[in-house]
Amino acid sequence: MPSVMIHIEPCLFVCALTSTYSQIPGSHLSKHQAEKFVEGISKVLLTCSYRKTEREKIAKEHTDSREQKLLKEEAQQHLTICRNIGICLGTMVKKLKASFLPLLEKFLPYVSLMWSNDRTAEERRIVVHLFRDVAEQYYEDWIPLLLKVYYHKDPDVPQIVAIAIGICAKFGADFLKPHTEGIFGCLKTALEHPNAKYQDNIMAYEAAVSTCGKLNQFRSDDFYTYEFIWLWLSHLPIRCNLDEAKISHELLCSMIETFEQKVIGPEGFHIPKIIAIFAEVLWAGNNLATEETKGRIINLLKKFQRELQPPVLSKIFETLPLPHQNLLRTVLSTL
Repeated sequence: MPSVMIHIEPCLFVCALTSTYSQIPGSHLSKHQAEKFVEGISKVLLTCSYRKTEREKIAKEHTDSREQKLLKEEAQQHLTICRNIGICLGTMVKKLKASFLPLLEKFLPYVSLMWSNDRTAEERRIVVHLFRDVAEQYYEDWIPLLLKVYYHKDPDVPQIVAIAIGICAKFGADFLKPHTEGIFGCLKTALEHPNAKYQDNIMAYEAAVSTCGKLNQFRSDDFYTYEFIWLWLSHLPIRCNLDEAKISHELLCSMIETFEQKVIGPEGFHIPKIIAIFAEVLWAGNNLATEETKGRIINLLKKFQRELQPPVLSKIFETLPLPHQNLLRTVLSTL
């Protein structure tokens, strides 16, 4: 354990010092200093990732209470390091602005170490906050960089890139227009990859699905096409990331309620898929949607029932699994 502290104490010192230094009015880091900073933080994240793996291994092999206590303390110190890294990077993003952007390209694969499937919610929140800081400062320059690193071999990198693009979408669609083809291409490639739903890739896959929805939500009238909306619908529902599932399925309800004609497509082409999504979400109980969202889904299904000819609705039902058919018939038979 002493060797761990050798790594941790300098990390805390460097992060605190850099954060303080960057907040002094008029202070700045040279390009060389900034590069060294990113290099050092990258090494810290690698060390932390290695130590986390070692901790988990030791925890399985030793049940001694004192050892477990030390492991717990180290885990807390690990989170402290991650928080300080987030604070430092956020400060540098705000102070150095565009001059710091090129360094993020090198840093993104290391950020993914705080995002992999075995990371805590706290570590993931730190990454999201960092991306918000970046997006607020220079989201127009951020998109090309994100698209450049999207196809990284580490499956966690496409996931965090998709999340970052979703954050950028909230700033409006106008600045995204020059990158429409690139964004669509990246997300389409990720979603349609033969291995997209493998265990190692499923989080990146669902992040891309979620980002499609957010991009459609914040689109301008002339930006996104029916093709983009269909790309999103064709990969719903989200099944593994339950928190994101609830958000995305609520978003689908909101978009149908607000932009019905755009979402259901020309001549209602998307309605069968939407009904299939709703059926699976309802069948999953409270796993994929909140009670409120389920109520909105039922209301939308009843609206479709009123507006569609009975033979059309019956034909859609016939394409669904029998349990889903029975569920929908029960739901639609109630007042």
